Amino acid sequence: GGVRGVMCSLLPALLLPAALAAAAPPQQQGAMVSVADFGALGDGVHDDTDAVQAAMDALCPHAQVGDNSCKVSGANLTGGILLFPVGTYRISRTLNTSGTGNFLMGSGSGLWSYPVLLWAGPENGTMIAVGDFHSGFRLENFALDGNRRAAHLVHVRVRINPSGSTHNPQLANLAFTGYRSYALV
Repeated sequence: GGVRGVMCSLLPALLLPAALAAAAPPQQQGAMVSVADFGALGDGVHDDTDAVQAAMDALCPHAQVGDNSCKVSGANLTGGILLFPVGTYRISRTLNTSGTGNFLMGSGSGLWSYPVLLWAGPENGTMIAVGDFHSGFRLENFALDGNRRAAHLVHVRVRINPSGSTHNPQLANLAFTGYRSYALV
């Protein structure tokens, strides 16, 4: 299943369970870093995939408090805020995140000024995959453009913990366009 038929519009909260649209603050946030710090240009021409993936990986979703194995500017992270300045970021392969405490946030003050993630990858690909998800993933303030090639824009895999509960992703202020199958799976 997924969300279908949300072309060029904000994703209405009515299409998602209330838990998906909730805007509670992220848990155990690490540092705030920008994709620009990792070399993403956001000019709509250059492939920003490697820079964006490196920035997502640097949020170190599996680090434990006190673990020195993952640092960005000297900060130990257990998730954090990844800021995307206004621009168009060409993405040529699936961006992968575990989702633990990660908050991907576009700058801009409204739909027409949000950063754009533009699919430049293979036909029927997936732009963002949130896998092995278990706590605190947020995606907010973006226009996601499948460029009429991507099958899915966001694919969230939910893992049920042993107690039987899940932690739902939080999605807000998103515009979906140019996808072939479902915007959100």
